[in-house]
Amino acid sequence: MAIKRNVDQKFDQAVALHRDGRLGEAIMAYRAVLAKDAKHQFARHYLGVAYHQSGQLAEALPLLESSTAKLADTAGCRLNLANLYKDLGRFRDAEKHYLAARALNPDLPLIGFNLGQMRERQGDLAGAVEAYRTAGALPEVLRRLAVLRIDEAPEEALALLSTPPDQTALVERELLREAVPLLAYANLAERAQSAIARLAALGAADELVEAGATLARSGQLQLARIALGEAIRHQPENIRAVAALGTVLNDLAEFGAAAEVLAQGLAHAPDDYRLHVAHGDALKELGDLDGAIAALETAIRLQPQRLDYHSNLQQLRLCQPGWQPADALALAQEYAAAVSHHAPRPDGLPPLAAPTPRTGRRVRIGLLSAELAWTPIGRFLAGFLRHFPRDRIELWVFSDRHDTPDALESEFRKRVHRWVECSGWPDEQLARSILDARLDVLLDLTGHAGPNRLPMLSWHLAPKQGTFLGYAGTTGAPGVDFRIADGITEPQGAEATSSERIVRLPGSYFCFDPACELPPEGPLPARRNGFVTFGCFVQRPKISVETLRSWIAVLDAVPNARMQVRCRSFTDTAARSRMAEQIAALGGDAVRFDLLPWGSRDDFLRNYQQIDIGLNTFPFHQATNLCDALWMGVPTLGLSGTGHQSRMAVSICDAAGVGPWSYPNVGTLAAAAAAMAGNLDELETLRATLRKRISASPLADQRGFAARLSEALLSV
Repeated sequence: MAIKRNVDQKFDQAVALHRDGRLGEAIMAYRAVLAKDAKHQFARHYLGVAYHQSGQLAEALPLLESSTAKLADTAGCRLNLANLYKDLGRFRDAEKHYLAARALNPDLPLIGFNLGQMRERQGDLAGAVEAYRTAGALPEVLRRLAVLRIDEAPEEALALLSTPPDQTALVERELLREAVPLLAYANLAERAQSAIARLAALGAADELVEAGATLARSGQLQLARIALGEAIRHQPENIRAVAALGTVLNDLAEFGAAAEVLAQGLAHAPDDYRLHVAHGDALKELGDLDGAIAALETAIRLQPQRLDYHSNLQQLRLCQPGWQPADALALAQEYAAAVSHHAPRPDGLPPLAAPTPRTGRRVRIGLLSAELAWTPIGRFLAGFLRHFPRDRIELWVFSDRHDTPDALESEFRKRVHRWVECSGWPDEQLARSILDARLDVLLDLTGHAGPNRLPMLSWHLAPKQGTFLGYAGTTGAPGVDFRIADGITEPQGAEATSSERIVRLPGSYFCFDPACELPPEGPLPARRNGFVTFGCFVQRPKISVETLRSWIAVLDAVPNARMQVRCRSFTDTAARSRMAEQIAALGGDAVRFDLLPWGSRDDFLRNYQQIDIGLNTFPFHQATNLCDALWMGVPTLGLSGTGHQSRMAVSICDAAGVGPWSYPNVGTLAAAAAAMAGNLDELETLRATLRKRISASPLADQRGFAARLSEALLSV
């Protein structure tokens, strides 16, 4: 009896800690109870609840499942398990336990409330209303019911909240603002549009902006466009609405319309950084690289603490003709100063622990990336992730990716020792997790080439920190000790314009896996067409003036040839028109250019069956698309330069054992293209043999690449 009393006392103490919100202490206390009495089901259950509340869902699941099986007649236990299933996205399991809990205790309001919330998340608004009606008259329940009924039964909705007559219009506006995104998410587009129209009739510009912004965040772009357009119709100088609409139009790939809307906004608010950012995004896709850079520089002047804008500028500058390594270093140093000023190490962050000797143990390496899936980074790093020496390296991944895992990501998850999902985590939370991992080496795989965590690396989270693959040049990021490249992209002496130590892999740093079932190369299009088709599938900012000049020179050298350019922005009429204007201004014949949008992933690769010879971009080379082209039997020619971004194709073709297909000037490029186009027999041979040759080359040698990269990481 004394033992039981002691266990009961410890359990009561654990519950008291839990009620006080001291979750860490409560977890330890529940564990102590279970150490004394492993069959104490309520201790097991509440331990699971505490884990759930502290965000440790995987730890909570077995505890709540096993204890609820023993306490199946307890409504609260069923409710707790249902809540966990809801947060895990296991809605069918959650529904089962919510209904079981409601059958056990129909008067427990939280059951109906949580069930209603889950059904809202599922887009089942009628089911949510049914659930909320069983949840009593709690204020939050009545609020949810009012939101869900406001568009179809406004009088009922307002009555639920006992709305005073003088507050009716205000409350209706607030409820409609909340209802619009819910209706859109539930695929009730007509009801959503009616609610937007009602907001417009009420003159509710601010609520329309809020609803439009929420719709945009959830991907409901057409409805967002309608809501924001109505807001601007009522308040033409509502700059927040203009900026949001411009961003939505960019997301819809209507870049000409976006640029027009945003230019009008800038006439009213020339110092609004949001307008400059969105305007720069539109100009970038319309081929106005200088205008896009100027817009981004203005945004940085207005918001210098936005370090993501600094990164975007570094990436965009790589596309600019004449941009030299010394220029890149100067800009990287500006970034370093901005990071030091605007991203100080948090005061409460623990210091980096002293490194332990590596002798006799595996080296713990962490990869930080949002791209370890069927993306350029994932396809280039696949060989390493498959073949790194598991007896020498313990590999962790901190995945900042928020998309549903694809087949390649699912494979990667199984191959590494630890996979940490960190998408959406604040920098400080992620930094603590990395520090807790006690890494020997932390390797960033993004650089400035997208949303990144480079400022966090200035807090020194591992004894050695480096960057690889993501960004084609020096980052300037404080705390980044080394950068992995090769002797072609970063020849000897490049350290003079690098903020990091350059670690050069033997051979090329590129190793490519198509990571999908490749379509056949197909017959040579020129035999069917009677003319040679050049091609490039590309991001619009890479089509610089120098790139266009080189393409025009090639077409001049091959008079009956055509040029096919596929680009995301070419769904937009204005983007195609601007490109044609640029071609004409440089003396080219725009009629000979076929400007087409990208298709699906499968279409993208099959479209190479229409191309005889590829042409690369300059100064910022294509890398992934070059590899795709080579695998599809399309030899690809281009210019080379002095910067890393202008030498990637040289490295790739060297690893592939083809070419050299990179030339120092436009004249030699045009002559080489004409010679290749004039020998269809050789082109046919290349098309038939390139894939086999590349498969046997270092570019496809995954084991060799894994060994080289592993040795480099172990040696830093």
